[in-house]
Amino acid sequence: MSVKQVKKLYRDGLDKQTSERYAQKCNLIGGKDPYDLVKGDLTSDVKCLPAVSYIDIINYLVNTKSAYTMDELKAYKSLEAYNQFVCGWVRDVMSMNVGNKVLVTARVRHSQRMNETALRPWVIVDTTGVVDTAHCDCMAGLGEACSHVGSLLFYLEAAARINASKTVTQEKAHWLLPRSIDKVPYSMISDIDFTSAETKKKGNWTVPSKVKMRVIHGQLQSYQKCQNHLNLNRRIYYSVCFATSQKRQF
Repeated sequence: MSVKQVKKLYRDGLDKQTSERYAQKCNLIGGKDPYDLVKGDLTSDVKCLPAVSYIDIINYLVNTKSAYTMDELKAYKSLEAYNQFVCGWVRDVMSMNVGNKVLVTARVRHSQRMNETALRPWVIVDTTGVVDTAHCDCMAGLGEACSHVGSLLFYLEAAARINASKTVTQEKAHWLLPRSIDKVPYSMISDIDFTSAETKKKGNWTVPSKVKMRVIHGQLQSYQKCQNHLNLNRRIYYSVCFATSQKRQF
Protein backbone atom coordinates (compact mmCIF):
# COMPACT_ATOMS: atom_id res chain seq x y z
CA MET A 1 0.00 0.00 0.00
CA SER A 2 1.53 3.27 -1.13
CA VAL A 3 1.69 6.16 1.27
CA LYS A 4 0.58 9.49 -0.17
CA GLN A 5 3.30 12.06 0.24
CA VAL A 6 2.28 15.41 1.69
CA LYS A 7 3.38 18.33 -0.45
CA LYS A 8 5.88 20.50 1.37
CA LEU A 9 4.80 24.13 1.46
CA TYR A 10 7.19 26.99 0.79
CA ARG A 11 6.65 28.57 4.19
CA ASP A 12 7.54 25.27 5.91
CA GLY A 13 11.17 25.85 4.99
CA LEU A 14 11.36 29.27 6.68
CA ASP A 15 12.66 29.94 10.18
CA LYS A 16 10.31 31.16 12.90
CA GLN A 17 10.87 34.90 12.50
CA THR A 18 10.71 34.79 8.70
CA SER A 19 7.66 32.51 8.80
CA GLU A 20 5.80 34.96 11.06
CA ARG A 21 6.62 37.82 8.73
CA TYR A 22 5.52 35.76 5.73
CA ALA A 23 2.20 35.04 7.43
CA GLN A 24 1.71 38.78 8.08
CA LYS A 25 2.12 39.47 4.38
CA CYS A 26 -0.27 36.69 3.39
CA ASN A 27 -2.88 38.06 5.81
CA LEU A 28 -3.17 41.13 3.58
CA ILE A 29 -4.87 38.88 1.01
CA GLY A 30 -6.96 36.82 3.38
CA GLY A 31 -4.21 34.43 4.47
CA LYS A 32 -3.72 33.00 0.98
CA ASP A 33 -0.19 31.85 0.16
CA PRO A 34 0.73 33.07 -3.37
CA TYR A 35 2.88 29.97 -3.89
CA ASP A 36 -0.08 27.68 -3.16
CA LEU A 37 -2.38 29.28 -5.73
CA VAL A 38 -3.11 27.63 -9.07
CA LYS A 39 -3.62 29.30 -12.44
CA GLY A 40 -7.38 29.09 -12.04
CA ASP A 41 -7.19 31.43 -9.05
CA LEU A 42 -5.39 34.12 -11.06
CA THR A 43 -5.99 36.07 -14.25
CA SER A 44 -3.56 37.13 -16.96
CA ASP A 45 -5.75 40.07 -18.07
CA VAL A 46 -3.54 43.17 -18.20
CA LYS A 47 -6.56 45.34 -17.41
CA CYS A 48 -6.70 43.83 -13.91
CA LEU A 49 -3.17 44.91 -12.99
CA PRO A 50 -2.88 47.72 -10.40
CA ALA A 51 -1.90 51.21 -11.54
CA VAL A 52 1.60 51.43 -10.08
CA SER A 53 3.49 54.66 -10.80
CA TYR A 54 7.22 55.36 -10.74
CA ILE A 55 6.75 57.30 -7.50
CA ASP A 56 5.15 54.23 -5.94
CA ILE A 57 8.20 52.18 -6.94
CA ILE A 58 10.59 54.74 -5.42
CA ASN A 59 8.56 54.95 -2.23
CA TYR A 60 8.59 51.19 -1.79
CA LEU A 61 12.17 50.28 -2.78
CA VAL A 62 13.80 53.26 -1.12
CA ASN A 63 11.57 54.74 1.59
CA THR A 64 9.68 51.73 2.98
CA LYS A 65 10.97 50.53 6.35
CA SER A 66 12.22 46.96 6.65
CA ALA A 67 10.07 44.71 8.84
CA TYR A 68 13.24 43.24 10.34
CA THR A 69 15.46 46.28 11.04
CA MET A 70 12.88 49.11 10.91
CA ASP A 71 15.34 51.00 8.71
CA GLU A 72 14.45 52.23 5.25
CA LEU A 73 15.06 49.60 2.58
CA LYS A 74 17.11 51.98 0.41
CA ALA A 75 17.30 49.33 -2.30
CA TYR A 76 18.77 51.71 -4.88
CA LYS A 77 20.35 48.79 -6.73
CA SER A 78 16.90 47.33 -7.41
CA LEU A 79 15.99 50.50 -9.30
CA GLU A 80 18.34 49.24 -12.04
CA ALA A 81 15.98 46.28 -12.53
CA TYR A 82 14.35 48.32 -15.29
CA ASN A 83 16.94 46.75 -17.59
CA GLN A 84 15.67 43.27 -16.72
CA PHE A 85 12.11 44.30 -17.54
CA VAL A 86 13.08 45.88 -20.88
CA CYS A 87 15.08 42.77 -21.87
CA GLY A 88 12.00 40.59 -21.46
CA TRP A 89 13.05 38.72 -18.32
CA VAL A 90 9.58 39.15 -16.76
CA ARG A 91 6.95 36.67 -17.88
CA ASP A 92 3.75 34.88 -16.80
CA VAL A 93 2.43 37.96 -14.99
CA MET A 94 -0.89 37.17 -13.30
CA SER A 95 -3.05 38.89 -10.70
CA MET A 96 -5.84 38.35 -8.22
CA ASN A 97 -8.06 40.91 -6.49
CA VAL A 98 -8.73 40.42 -2.78
CA GLY A 99 -10.82 43.28 -1.43
CA ASN A 100 -8.85 46.49 -1.87
CA LYS A 101 -5.59 44.59 -2.48
CA VAL A 102 -4.18 43.14 -5.67
CA LEU A 103 -1.75 40.22 -5.65
CA VAL A 104 0.55 40.10 -8.68
CA THR A 105 2.76 37.10 -9.38
CA ALA A 106 5.35 36.54 -12.12
CA ARG A 107 8.39 34.60 -13.20
CA VAL A 108 11.69 36.43 -13.66
CA ARG A 109 15.01 35.21 -15.03
CA HIS A 110 18.05 34.94 -12.77
CA SER A 111 20.45 37.88 -12.97
CA GLN A 112 23.55 35.70 -13.41
CA ARG A 113 22.22 32.24 -14.36
CA MET A 114 19.70 33.12 -17.03
CA ASN A 115 18.99 29.63 -18.35
CA GLU A 116 18.05 28.19 -14.96
CA THR A 117 14.49 27.86 -13.67
CA ALA A 118 12.91 31.31 -13.38
CA LEU A 119 12.34 32.86 -9.95
CA ARG A 120 8.85 33.62 -8.61
CA PRO A 121 8.49 37.12 -7.15
CA TRP A 122 5.13 38.47 -6.05
CA VAL A 123 3.87 41.82 -4.81
CA ILE A 124 0.76 42.97 -2.98
CA VAL A 125 -0.45 46.37 -4.14
CA ASP A 126 -3.29 48.55 -2.89
CA THR A 127 -5.90 49.52 -5.47
CA THR A 128 -4.53 53.08 -5.21
CA GLY A 129 -1.16 51.87 -6.53
CA VAL A 130 0.70 51.90 -3.21
CA VAL A 131 2.97 48.86 -2.89
CA ASP A 132 2.33 47.20 0.47
CA THR A 133 4.81 44.33 0.43
CA ALA A 134 6.66 41.87 -1.79
CA HIS A 135 8.50 38.57 -1.74
CA CYS A 136 10.73 36.41 -3.92
CA ASP A 137 12.15 32.91 -3.66
CA CYS A 138 15.66 34.07 -4.58
CA MET A 139 18.48 34.30 -2.01
CA ALA A 140 17.75 37.99 -1.38
CA GLY A 141 13.97 37.64 -1.55
CA LEU A 142 13.46 37.67 2.21
CA GLY A 143 14.57 41.30 2.18
CA GLU A 144 11.44 42.05 0.12
CA ALA A 145 13.25 44.39 -2.28
CA CYS A 146 15.40 42.26 -4.62
CA SER A 147 15.97 43.11 -8.30
CA HIS A 148 13.35 40.54 -9.37
CA VAL A 149 10.71 42.36 -7.34
CA GLY A 150 11.95 45.61 -8.87
CA SER A 151 11.62 44.30 -12.43
CA LEU A 152 8.05 43.15 -11.70
CA LEU A 153 7.18 46.61 -10.35
CA PHE A 154 8.57 48.24 -13.50
CA TYR A 155 6.41 45.86 -15.54
CA LEU A 156 3.36 47.06 -13.62
CA GLU A 157 4.35 50.70 -14.09
CA ALA A 158 4.68 50.22 -17.85
CA ALA A 159 1.39 48.32 -18.03
CA ALA A 160 -0.35 51.15 -16.14
CA ARG A 161 0.94 53.73 -18.61
CA ILE A 162 -0.12 51.62 -21.58
CA ASN A 163 -3.55 51.00 -20.06
CA ALA A 164 -3.99 54.75 -19.68
CA SER A 165 -3.16 55.42 -23.34
CA LYS A 166 -4.94 54.31 -26.49
CA THR A 167 -3.91 53.64 -30.08
CA VAL A 168 -5.47 54.97 -33.26
CA THR A 169 -7.96 52.10 -33.10
CA GLN A 170 -9.02 53.25 -29.62
CA GLU A 171 -7.85 49.90 -28.23
CA LYS A 172 -5.32 49.76 -25.44
CA ALA A 173 -1.91 48.75 -26.72
CA HIS A 174 -1.15 45.79 -24.45
CA TRP A 175 1.20 44.33 -27.05
CA LEU A 176 3.72 47.12 -26.47
CA LEU A 177 5.00 45.43 -23.32
CA PRO A 178 8.36 43.69 -23.88
CA ARG A 179 8.01 40.10 -25.02
CA SER A 180 9.18 37.59 -22.44
CA ILE A 181 12.29 35.50 -23.09
CA ASP A 182 12.38 31.80 -22.21
CA LYS A 183 16.05 31.12 -22.95
CA VAL A 184 19.13 33.14 -23.86
CA PRO A 185 20.94 31.24 -26.64
CA TYR A 186 24.52 31.79 -27.73
CA SER A 187 24.75 34.14 -30.72
CA MET A 188 27.28 35.62 -33.12
CA ILE A 189 28.36 39.12 -32.20
CA SER A 190 26.85 40.36 -35.48
CA ASP A 191 23.40 39.17 -34.33
CA ILE A 192 23.47 40.80 -30.87
CA ASP A 193 21.80 44.15 -30.21
CA PHE A 194 23.96 46.09 -27.74
CA THR A 195 21.54 49.02 -27.42
CA SER A 196 21.17 49.96 -23.75
CA ALA A 197 17.82 49.99 -21.98
CA GLU A 198 18.27 53.73 -21.30
CA THR A 199 18.53 54.44 -25.03
CA LYS A 200 15.48 52.31 -25.74
CA LYS A 201 13.58 54.14 -23.02
CA LYS A 202 14.24 57.48 -24.75
CA GLY A 203 12.64 56.08 -27.89
CA ASN A 204 15.30 57.36 -30.31
CA TRP A 205 16.89 54.05 -31.21
CA THR A 206 16.63 51.76 -34.21
CA VAL A 207 17.53 48.13 -34.49
CA PRO A 208 20.75 47.85 -36.54
CA SER A 209 20.30 45.95 -39.78
CA LYS A 210 22.11 42.65 -40.24
CA VAL A 211 24.11 44.18 -43.08
CA LYS A 212 25.34 46.94 -40.77
CA MET A 213 26.14 44.44 -38.02
CA ARG A 214 28.13 42.31 -40.49
CA VAL A 215 30.13 45.40 -41.43
CA ILE A 216 30.82 46.12 -37.76
CA HIS A 217 31.77 42.47 -37.23
CA GLY A 218 34.15 42.68 -40.22
CA GLN A 219 35.73 45.83 -38.80
CA LEU A 220 36.25 44.07 -35.46
CA GLN A 221 37.92 41.15 -37.20
CA SER A 222 40.20 43.52 -39.15
CA TYR A 223 41.08 45.30 -35.93
CA GLN A 224 41.88 41.97 -34.29
CA LYS A 225 44.18 41.01 -37.17
CA CYS A 226 46.00 44.34 -36.93
CA GLN A 227 46.33 43.87 -33.19
CA ASN A 228 47.81 40.39 -33.70
CA HIS A 229 50.34 41.73 -36.21
CA LEU A 230 51.25 44.53 -33.81
CA ASN A 231 51.79 42.08 -30.96
CA LEU A 232 53.93 39.87 -33.24
CA ASN A 233 56.09 42.84 -34.28
CA ARG A 234 56.53 43.79 -30.62
CA ARG A 235 57.70 40.28 -29.74
CA ILE A 236 60.18 40.29 -32.64
CA TYR A 237 61.47 43.73 -31.63
CA TYR A 238 61.96 42.71 -27.99
CA SER A 239 63.67 39.48 -29.08
CA VAL A 240 66.13 41.40 -31.27
CA CYS A 241 66.83 43.87 -28.48
CA PHE A 242 67.44 41.05 -26.01
CA ALA A 243 69.75 39.21 -28.42
CA THR A 244 71.72 42.42 -29.11
CA SER A 245 72.16 43.10 -25.40
CA GLN A 246 73.42 39.56 -24.85
CA LYS A 247 76.06 39.95 -27.59
CA ARG A 248 77.27 43.22 -26.07
CA GLN A 249 77.89 41.52 -22.75
CA PHE A 250 80.30 39.08 -24.42
